[in-house]
Amino acid sequence: MLCSRRAISLWRVIVDAEECVLPQINLELCNSCGTCVDTCPSEAVALINGQPVIVHPEDCAYCGDCEDLCPEGAISLPYEIVFAEQV
Repeated sequence: MLCSRRAISLWRVIVDAEECVLPQINLELCNSCGTCVDTCPSEAVALINGQPVIVHPEDCAYCGDCEDLCPEGAISLPYEIVFAEQV
């Protein structure tokens, strides 16, 4: 399930809200440039000990900016199909 509060407000999701899909960071490809940190509009990503970490997963809007702007292609946004019913 995506963690975006916008999406959750319009749909009642049948899965547990704690099961969130988050951007995946391949640390072998990452050059620790900090582009993901600088471009994240929700400040969900931070550099810790020189490596990017999703420090606020509940705030991740799953917008794709980090994936689109990563110069090394180290970030991917997996997706999950969620069954929901419109409220």
